[in-house]
Amino acid sequence: MKQFLPNFNLKQTFFLIVLVILTSFSNLSFASFADPIKGRVTSAGQALPGVNVSIKGTTKGAFTDPNGNFTLVANQGDVLVFSFIGYKTKEVTIAGNEISVSLEESTAFLNDVVVVGSRSTVARTNVERPVPVDVISVKELQATGQTEVTQQIVFTSPSFNSAKNAINGVA
Repeated sequence: MKQFLPNFNLKQTFFLIVLVILTSFSNLSFASFADPIKGRVTSAGQALPGVNVSIKGTTKGAFTDPNGNFTLVANQGDVLVFSFIGYKTKEVTIAGNEISVSLEESTAFLNDVVVVGSRSTVARTNVERPVPVDVISVKELQATGQTEVTQQIVFTSPSFNSAKNAINGVA
């Protein structure tokens, strides 16, 4: 019977398998593995839920839970940025696996208040369903002056999006 791999013995085959495995992991650096950092954010002794905790210079981050606690995977020496509406932003360098941060109130950012409301005084959203549904009457659709149903809905309900395309894909 003819051998498919002539001149290879068990030792050489094992060496080749180990070499392939090691080269496949060669791009991993064991020094870059980050530890989970746990912490709590408070203000005047009270927990702050919803605080944005991010690693400076990256897009990694987390939010505090209702008890003000957070967990984030980061390296020692990274800078964590804590920000929350109505409080001064604070930066803390990681020097351990647990961090406790207290934010100070800032009235400088509370000068303007923006109120966003409905265009109608009559509520037309049915929230008695698993998903809120806009209830729009035919009179409301006709009052838009549009001829296409999709455009009538766009004018009546701002959350509805529609794009016009011809059959061949050219507008």
